[in-house]
Amino acid sequence: MYITKNGKEYSVTEYRDKWTVKSDSGKLSVAFDVSKNILQNFRGAAGVCAEKRLILRSDNMCERKQTPQERYAAKYKKQFKIDCITTTEQDIIEKLESVPNKAGYIKQLIRADIAASKAKD
Repeated sequence: MYITKNGKEYSVTEYRDKWTVKSDSGKLSVAFDVSKNILQNFRGAAGVCAEKRLILRSDNMCERKQTPQERYAAKYKKQFKIDCITTTEQDIIEKLESVPNKAGYIKQLIRADIAASKAKD
């Protein structure tokens, strides 16, 4: 996130228990840490920024970091959705509702179909 005050830009990096604010001015670079105990959440930060007349260019401070599992799923998971009409496809709905693992059941049927297709060739 970047904060601009009086035409000067500061970069802000969020860590678990603090924010690090950095500013560069030519050859001089200054950084200081701000404890999250002072600013408990984004609303607190926004209040301080409004009071000091700072301009927030990004509000990503309120977004939480992804877990490794979420990053893996975002990278590798592919999801499919099917619509079933209750008046014409009730048999499909009843079958899917009767199996405990719907995704596993559908994958098993698809793999059986793939194997049958390969056997024909």
